[in-house]
Amino acid sequence: MKHLLKPLPTAATAAILLTGLWWVPTGEIPAVGSMALFVLCLLYNGFLLIRGLTRPGLTTIIAVFSVIALFGIFPGLMVRPAPVRPAESRFSSGIGLLSYNLNYLRSVLVPEAGKTEFTFEDFKKFMASAEPVDVLCVQETSSASYVPIAHELGFAHYFGNHGTMIFSREPFMEKGFISFESPTENSCTWATLQLNGRLFRVYNAHLESYNLSGIVRWSFALPVPVHFRLASFVQTLLQTDRRRREQAATLLAHIQQSPYPVILCGDFNVPPFSSLYFCFARQFQDAFRLKGGGFGQTFRFIPGLRIDYFFLSPEITLTDYSRLKADFSDHYPIRISIQP
Repeated sequence: MKHLLKPLPTAATAAILLTGLWWVPTGEIPAVGSMALFVLCLLYNGFLLIRGLTRPGLTTIIAVFSVIALFGIFPGLMVRPAPVRPAESRFSSGIGLLSYNLNYLRSVLVPEAGKTEFTFEDFKKFMASAEPVDVLCVQETSSASYVPIAHELGFAHYFGNHGTMIFSREPFMEKGFISFESPTENSCTWATLQLNGRLFRVYNAHLESYNLSGIVRWSFALPVPVHFRLASFVQTLLQTDRRRREQAATLLAHIQQSPYPVILCGDFNVPPFSSLYFCFARQFQDAFRLKGGGFGQTFRFIPGLRIDYFFLSPEITLTDYSRLKADFSDHYPIRISIQP
């Protein structure tokens, strides 16, 4: 009996994931909660797998199936084989769109020790390698970065608000922005575009970030006992999560009114194993899941973390998805091609 009880904690983690996180009502579990549960379960079962190399048994077998369940229940995180492209073409033909959190192009525009890490010419060469780009959506931008992008990269039409901006080769049929009520610098810009004779509604969103480094510095600098600092830290995380869910609800309500097929992209600041991710993935196609490869990491400094997305209306046909290698920001850019 004692030997039969040993695997139960491992089986319990799989059961929690299978019966809890997948079926949970949309938006009920904060991203930080599902993220923590996922990481803890993965570490626990990973430890049991390593331990099982020397002492294999029933626990090891259940740990294997638990790890499979972890990645099966969060399909957006699954490792996918790299797509095969023809040697003569880097990207498939069609309408090209690129989304990039620029981090204000600090590596290009903000000198350190008297010089910048990159020049704008470096950035231009990268953008040329990503062509054709009919629509460019950027987050965390300002006039210092968007003005040279518009002028130097030949985008005749651009529009933005609070750090999000849409650049287009074609004129805007309609344009606007979504105002998030909570006190935030986050925003969403949208535009209706006629691309190759077909009308699309493009949304470029930047949702609330945890800003963990700032929260840690602020919470643990308070002149109070440690347990109060921890409580402040957790409270700030939960408040951030609540604001992000409110922003997502506002965004989805606006999208429901679109009379055209929707292309939604940007920095959502949630991983693909959060309930907020499923708010979008249940209604739209996740471009990475259709055509991506590998883990799809988009945040440079955390291996495997994907928080930037392209979501597409079901009637849009995706022909290509790429996570591009560029070190101008703390994010990697993502690019798609769709059929006209």
